Amino acid sequence: MGSVDRRDPEDSRDTIDRYPLLCLPAMNGLEPPIYCVNPNCAQPRNAIGRERCSECQTPLLYRYLWAVGEVAAAIPVGSMVAGRYYVQAPSVWLETEPARSPDVPPQLPDRSLPYLRLHRWARHVPQFYGLCLMGDQSPDTILLENAPLNDQGQPYPSINEAWGGARNLRRLHWLRQLLDLWPALAAEGVTASLLSLQNVRIQGGRLWLRELMADEADREGNFRRLGDLWFAWLTGWLPQVSTENDALLGVRLQDWCTQIRQGALNAVGAASLLDRLIQETQAQYDLTVAAAGLTDPGRQRSNNEDTCYPDTFSPLPPLGAIDPGVAIVCDGLGGRERGEVASQMAMQSLQLQAQALISEAITSGESIEAPIATEQIRAMLRVANNLIATQNDSQGREARQRMATTAALAIALPQPLRPPFVEQTTIARDLYIAHVGDCRAYWISMGGCIPLTVDDDLAGREAETGFRSYREALNQPNGSAIAQALGAKEADNLQPHVQRWIVDEDGLLLLCSDGFSDRGWVEQSWREYGLGIVTGTRSLNETLKAWVAAAIATNGSDNTTAVALLCRLSPLNVGIPDPWTAAPEAVALAPATWESEMSEASQALLQTTSRPPRSQRRRRSHPGLSKPQWIGLGAIALVILGAIALALTLRPSGDDRPDPNRTPSTPTRPTEPGKPAPSTTTEELPVPGP
Repeated sequence: MGSVDRRDPEDSRDTIDRYPLLCLPAMNGLEPPIYCVNPNCAQPRNAIGRERCSECQTPLLYRYLWAVGEVAAAIPVGSMVAGRYYVQAPSVWLETEPARSPDVPPQLPDRSLPYLRLHRWARHVPQFYGLCLMGDQSPDTILLENAPLNDQGQPYPSINEAWGGARNLRRLHWLRQLLDLWPALAAEGVTASLLSLQNVRIQGGRLWLRELMADEADREGNFRRLGDLWFAWLTGWLPQVSTENDALLGVRLQDWCTQIRQGALNAVGAASLLDRLIQETQAQYDLTVAAAGLTDPGRQRSNNEDTCYPDTFSPLPPLGAIDPGVAIVCDGLGGRERGEVASQMAMQSLQLQAQALISEAITSGESIEAPIATEQIRAMLRVANNLIATQNDSQGREARQRMATTAALAIALPQPLRPPFVEQTTIARDLYIAHVGDCRAYWISMGGCIPLTVDDDLAGREAETGFRSYREALNQPNGSAIAQALGAKEADNLQPHVQRWIVDEDGLLLLCSDGFSDRGWVEQSWREYGLGIVTGTRSLNETLKAWVAAAIATNGSDNTTAVALLCRLSPLNVGIPDPWTAAPEAVALAPATWESEMSEASQALLQTTSRPPRSQRRRRSHPGLSKPQWIGLGAIALVILGAIALALTLRPSGDDRPDPNRTPSTPTRPTEPGKPAPSTTTEELPVPGP
């Protein structure tokens, strides 16, 4: 969507008059050059629009920034600011020297701190890039990267602009993300950012803020004002709707807004009520999933410390009959001992626990509320962590001898729904993504490539303290070091990141190790490979295989792993009952099939403990997790996987055998351009934050 310049010409002339040396028109009306990021390039100047450097063929980096404030908005399009920023559109500046560090003062302004402390929310919140020094007459302009701009520097549409053309499930997805953001923004005093529809931008299913706006004195009333805003907007939208479903959704959302306006619902209650409407809308669709995975040692390694599920091209049989909606990537830490053992232990533990969770969800006949499901998945990662940590302790491993692994996990969790909650019995699926470390997750669809995770690195932790910007911290010694990993410490120090992504379109969920995602490979290649899978013009298995091979050819210095979960959403012809009706008592459905290579005793132990009597199972009204249930699950995993881990530590895996066609090298994480070599030491790391 292009930008429309509605500024008064007098404002532009006034800005140039105030800052004559700062804001200059491009020479002769021509666009300025953009410079190559290769420090060894002999002729780095290039014309804007080229994809590669004309001299060295290095891909040119187009970094579009959002310039905050009225002064920046008044600078004429086509101006050069501070000799390096080209004003492409109002408030949209192109960095023409992307290899050059931005200006960042030793003491960051208070206005920048919320951006730093919300680093973990990068899917929704732009990141602080630097300042443009505007002189003594005006505050310096904050520049934001990771702003809601496409790869041509054009702003994505606002939520009110995108609303009319979206299906109801996507509309509800946007509102749910808004509520997810509310507590984090409230903690920073910037909930006003959600009270401007023009500030809330949309990329496919992603809700994305253009900038942060400080709250006024009456912060407590902002949530009610959110209800006022949406009630008024829906009132104007309803007369324009053309379908019964749209009209019904609008009326229900107006009722939802009314309860918020009256103070009957806080953010938690509003989210719970919205989740019920989301589930009913999900029941109108059939979500099918198919997964493929591949891991490879890479060009320079003889040993593969990565592992994944599914491993589509492995000759070995899977551990058991696992639901197709499970995807796992584990990356054993290079530079430590037995990283491949840690990754295999974590993968097998998560497999078993994921299947137990899915089986119980189906057999119980009860849907699991989002906060409870989130905590259960966090608990699964902590169980896997303690399996590895216990193994380390039992073998007397200390410091860098302790084996550890990063991990990413996706579960398409079945959610049984029954009348009168829905018109007919059906099973919806909620997609949960969890990660620890720098294994990543991306959502790829016709709407673009959306990074769903933020790396657990020390630079991010430092940014969250507000001490320095993420870009600055990344250039510090060990800035890119892993901040937490499974097995490095006890689970009390582990903070797994878990999120729900509502599938509102056909798309591809990609999980990968850093050997695959290094050097911006996913961002460069998703159109060629991932989009073809989504559109059906390319097969899942063979395209993933080609994608991994291309990643190895491009990067290749590390083990390379990717798992793709293809999601297809098809509408069903079902009615929609009243969403505010209380959910009925659950009726158990047929149990899921469980096949495993474990001993009969282990199978019996797992089955008797993972499916407790109905009186012990979760209810929708339950305030939290059942502690005995998860203690039991941890004990089961310890019993089963302790033997597996011991066997793995006593004999090398097939990947340990040297490949005569590969050159062995020291297992360390690769260095990205502009990033220092990461350290995998976790013994001196700070306690992770939320």
